[in-house]
This record gives sequence, C-alpha cells and structure tokens, in this order.
Amino acid sequence: MEFNGVPVPNELIARIFCWIHPSRVQLYRPVCRHLSHVLTSSHFASLNLSRFISPSKIGKVELVVNGSYKESGLVVEEEEWCDDFHCHCEFRVDWFQLHKSHQEVYFNKYLAHSAKDDGILGQVPVQLGRLDLTHLNLAENRLVGCIPVELGMLLNLVRLELNANNLGGVIPSELGNLSQLRVLNLSKNNLKGCIPSELGKLNNLVRLNLSMNELTGALDLCGLSNLEVLNVAENNLSGALPSNLGQLKKLKRLWLQMNKFSGSIPPSFGDLDELDSLWLNNNKLSMSIPADLGNMAKLQTLSLSNNSLSGRIPPELCNLTKLSGLYLNGNQLTGSIPMELSDLPLRFLDLRRNKLDPFPIHMRDQIERNGGFIH
Repeated sequence: MEFNGVPVPNELIARIFCWIHPSRVQLYRPVCRHLSHVLTSSHFASLNLSRFISPSKIGKVELVVNGSYKESGLVVEEEEWCDDFHCHCEFRVDWFQLHKSHQEVYFNKYLAHSAKDDGILGQVPVQLGRLDLTHLNLAENRLVGCIPVELGMLLNLVRLELNANNLGGVIPSELGNLSQLRVLNLSKNNLKGCIPSELGKLNNLVRLNLSMNELTGALDLCGLSNLEVLNVAENNLSGALPSNLGQLKKLKRLWLQMNKFSGSIPPSFGDLDELDSLWLNNNKLSMSIPADLGNMAKLQTLSLSNNSLSGRIPPELCNLTKLSGLYLNGNQLTGSIPMELSDLPLRFLDLRRNKLDPFPIHMRDQIERNGGFIH
C-alpha cells in the first residue's frame, strides 16, 4: 500500500485502522491485498480490540454466543444506532462473526474462563470450531451438554482442557483429527460410551486424562508413540488389559485403577522402561504377578491392590531399586515374602488381606529403620 508513491508501513496502517469498530473494520479488506493482510493479523486484532474494550474487561467477559456490545465488553461508537431499539449500548454484535484473528485474541485475552467463583454456566459453543486456537481451556466450570464435534475442526490445537465440568454424552471421534494435540484432559465429567479408537491417531499426544467419567468398553489406544501420561482411572472400562500398552516406550505414568479390567497383567508392561507409576488397583485382575514387572528400573510406585491376584510375590520385584510404594493388599497371594524387599527404599508397603506367610520380624525392623511404613 502506497501514499504518493511511498510505501506505507504496516504498523502505521494498523494504528490508523484500529480506530474503526471491529464489527466494521473488515469491510475495508477488499481495498487491496496488502491492507487485507494487515487487517487480518493477530497484531492488528489486539490493537483494534484494545480500542473498544476497557482494560478492566481483560479476562472478565462472560461466555455469550449472541451477546450485545454491553455483554461482550465492546463499546459502541457514538454514531451507531440500534436499528431495533435506538439504543447505543444494546447494538448487537456476535463476536463469533468477527474475523478469526479477532476471535482468537478476544477468546484468549478478554473471555473469562473462570470469571466467577462458581464458573461459567452453559454449553460449549459449537462456534468455537471456527476459531484458529492453539489452546482451549474451559476447565473447572459448570459447562453442561455434549462436547461439540466441531472442536475436531481446531486443527492447530495443542491443548484441550475441558476437565471438571458437567459434560455428558460421548467423546466425539472427531477429536482424532487434532493431529497437533499434545494435551487432552476430559476428566471429572459425566462422559459415557466407549473411548473412540480415533484418539489412537493422535501421534503428538503427550498427556491423556479421561479419568473420573462413566466410560465403558475396552481400552483400545495404540499408536500414541509420544504418550507420557495415560489416566483412565475411575471409569467402568472392562475387558483385558491391552498388551500393546507395552509398546508406549515413553510412558511415565499409567493410571488404570478403579475400573473393571479382568484377566492377567500383560508381561509386556515390563517393557515400559520410563514408567515411574503403575496403578492397577481395584480391578478384577487375576492369575500371578508377572516377573517381567521387575524390569521397570525407574518404577517408584506399584499398586496392584484389591484384585484377585494369586501365586507368590515374584522375587524379581526386588530389582526395582527406586521403588518407594508397593501395594499388594487385598489379593490371594501365598508363600513367603521375599527378604530382599527390605533392601528397597520403601516408604509404604501394604501386604494385608492375603494368604502370605508371617512377616519376618527382622525384615520389618529393617524397613522401619529405613523410614518405611508397613501395613
């Protein structure tokens, strides 16, 4: 863009046009490609919105899909009139109809993600799927209804956090389209149905938390090669524990407790070299404890309590030199307690409600001298 043959700097263009109301500024985009480029930038959106929204509104505007200027925090220009009511403050603007650069700045800067002590009340707007967001955090509110399938259109999304709400329905399979996603947290809701296998396509996912819902069916998640944390605790998942979880080589924490998993513990879990926490308690697991679990050199917590495991405590568990918590209570284990357990840095050891031989006194004394607590 030029003036008398001299190129006009982008910053000057932005400073001039930012005085035009956000609802009308995009009308100038067809003038030329250069101007359109400036008016659709995030930098211009930030300047433009800051002219018409008071700094006191930052982080405090309520989530209103079809809100008025007053509700959205936008100030109406003096010369504009409401066609219906001849009222300045109620001239309507839908912020979802602004350009996506304005939408993203508005959402991230001005929208109250937890404006009140009791949080946002309402549904997740389907219009969020139009935005070009990288982070969407609506956690710890009072959102109800279903997770919109339109969120699967947020192809640049890196973090999606909807945990601690009252969301119901099923997890949309469309979330499997979010190829850039690294964090997905849908915990502490009322989600039902199966975990969609499409989530297994999220190759960049690092953390997946679906705990404390009402999910059912089998756990079928493969292909998550970068996953470090998997938490599906406190659901109604059933069936056998998938042996292919042992292929998730970067996994550090695996929480599968308080479900209805049955069958044996896969020996392949012993291939999880980076794992530091394994929680399988309060399921319906049976048969013996695999000796392969003794291969997890970085394991610090192993909880297998309240299942139907039988047989002996494998002496290979004594190879877990970083183990600080071992919970085997509430099973049907038999035989002697491996003496070498007293050499581990155990802080908590619970072997109650089994059929084990009596705990050797000198072994108990040694663990307690090391600061451990025995049940």
